[in-house]
Amino acid sequence: MISVDAFDLKILAALQDDGRLTNQELADIAGLSPDNAKKFRTLVNRVDDIQEAYSLTGDADYLLKAVLRDLKSLSDIVNNVLMPHQSVAHVRSSIVLDRLKESTKLPLKELQR
Repeated sequence: MISVDAFDLKILAALQDDGRLTNQELADIAGLSPDNAKKFRTLVNRVDDIQEAYSLTGDADYLLKAVLRDLKSLSDIVNNVLMPHQSVAHVRSSIVLDRLKESTKLPLKELQR
């Protein structure tokens, strides 16, 4: 079964009303325009608990690293900060159990080839 999110539903509804909409018009209707990305960037930058934020390719648009006190804090940031924001359609969270490796070394052997 195909997964459909809030953005997909907005796009499908808009196309049912007017099948001649341009990609830009659809993006604006669904809230997927570059202005929406700016709003998300502003949100991320104002939340002190979010230490790092990355724009990604693939299934997820962004990866956020937050340091939180407990599960209630995670619930608060997801339910009261991220989900209500107009630029956020859905959130999937993971909790780090253990750090297996951390390195800042570059793979210099690979550069010699």
